[in-house]
Amino acid sequence: MLLLASQLSQLALAQDALSNLPTSRCRSSYTLNEISQVQMQIDGRADEPIWQHIPSIRQLHSPWDNSPPAETEFQAFADTDSLYFIFKARDIDLVVGADDIDVDQIRYEDRVELMLSTDADMKRYLVLEMDAKARVMAYWSKHFREFEPLMSLPQLQLMAGDFSSLENAGSVRGFLLEGALPLAWLKAEGLLADDPVLPIFAGVFRADFHTHSAPWKVSWLSWSLPGTAKPEFHIPAALGCWNRRSLIFDGMQSND
Repeated sequence: MLLLASQLSQLALAQDALSNLPTSRCRSSYTLNEISQVQMQIDGRADEPIWQHIPSIRQLHSPWDNSPPAETEFQAFADTDSLYFIFKARDIDLVVGADDIDVDQIRYEDRVELMLSTDADMKRYLVLEMDAKARVMAYWSKHFREFEPLMSLPQLQLMAGDFSSLENAGSVRGFLLEGALPLAWLKAEGLLADDPVLPIFAGVFRADFHTHSAPWKVSWLSWSLPGTAKPEFHIPAALGCWNRRSLIFDGMQSND
């Protein structure tokens, strides 16, 4: 994929701007590709060719747990309409409730979590806690832990897929989630700046339950290392920066 000259210039400005941010506010960084032309369907398959060109976050840390963290992969990109994301989570003892559980019971299940903040200080941020059946516990919050539960989030498209269909899945269990949020809504809520030089402040997390111990043990996994003695995601140090990069992608192949 080739960047246009103007986009290269824009990236240089973005790098300069990010270098001036306090390092504690960008402990982790991810490249969010912004693509002008792409056909997407949120069906839980995540088999569009574009995903092969999207960077992955593959290392979620569990600094509060001595055992190796479960394998988790996260990818995201945007086109002119939406922000798209997928989670792939391997899990040998998947904990998921019955179909009729209340949404707030998701906290007792294996799940992945996505946070999007209006700024580095978490003055206002969106939290999506999502289980293996694509059920969502969504809420707004502001630092520190001032939660505002949402009865629903119609702007979110989310589908669960067949983990066993993934390449190299083998006999290992797990879950796959594919989702999308409209860019217009993200901008209206202050989660996406009009200026592409400015990053998106985001967190990627996972709660991994282990049923082989009594009582059940939970491993808390985070993309950024918060530097806390106990598990805590709702602090600015748990966020990283998604640095936006414009790319040209036309159908099955990138423009050369």
